[in-house]
Amino acid sequence: MIDGTLQSDIPGANLYLLNPAGVVFGPKARLEVNGSFHVSTADFLRLGEDGAFRVSLADEQSALSVSAPAAFGFLRDNPSGIRLEGSRLAAPTGHTLSVVVPAFAVSRAARAMRA
Repeated sequence: MIDGTLQSDIPGANLYLLNPAGVVFGPKARLEVNGSFHVSTADFLRLGEDGAFRVSLADEQSALSVSAPAAFGFLRDNPSGIRLEGSRLAAPTGHTLSVVVPAFAVSRAARAMRA
């Protein structure tokens, strides 16, 4: 469970959080990022045509690239979900907050844009 602050002070940097086992944001979860925030239970993040960041290196190695992220990849039949439990997550104005997952649950949560 994430029940604190996820922070990045790098100007304009986007933050990607991948965890195939699932993600839970608790009531004290906050984002302090200068770019977009993307969270997913995907098994890998495709980077351009040839690159990929794989969460598990058991089957294949990651081929990192400077290419922009292109797609989230799910390899399992029943991917885990993401839950917001009383969370209030925000992305800066002009940036994206994305949740890429087949199952998404919200309880006592709010989504807001920060000025």
